[in-house]
Amino acid sequence: MKRQSRTHTIEFNTKAQAFSLFCFHLSHLEIAARLKIPESTVKAWSAGGKWKTQRQLVLAENLRILDKGLEDARRQHRFNEADMARRLWAAGSLALSRLDLKKPTTQDIKILIELASLLGRRALNMSMHEAMELTVRHNLGDEIQAAMKRVLARRNGEPKAIELASAPA
Repeated sequence: MKRQSRTHTIEFNTKAQAFSLFCFHLSHLEIAARLKIPESTVKAWSAGGKWKTQRQLVLAENLRILDKGLEDARRQHRFNEADMARRLWAAGSLALSRLDLKKPTTQDIKILIELASLLGRRALNMSMHEAMELTVRHNLGDEIQAAMKRVLARRNGEPKAIELASAPA
């Protein structure tokens, strides 16, 4: 009795492996070669178990599961982006409230421009990753500081080589 049960279990496992390989569109001959069983056995299992129909059902179910997973990932991504936009808006509001617009430093103006740039990219539905990448790649801080130095130097009638004290980054 134990011998028959063990043989039945081995056959069941081999049959399940054969069907699994069939789902990956392997031919009967390839399945037989991989599992080291006769091709006629694989053909009999395939015909008796209606493997072609079963494979279509399995693939349809796998697609349904993948679609659900993809929709869940999209939903999570939209939530993350909305959360990031809320945090960015809060950070922008805080930064604006701290600016002294009567006597702005070059650092204040740099923060304001970078904030406007980042919020603008977000408003255009650029991903936050793209927006951050562009901000890092095109850091305007040095250019803004140099321009502000020139403007302030001309306004005050001072030489262009003047050094301005700015807030630490």
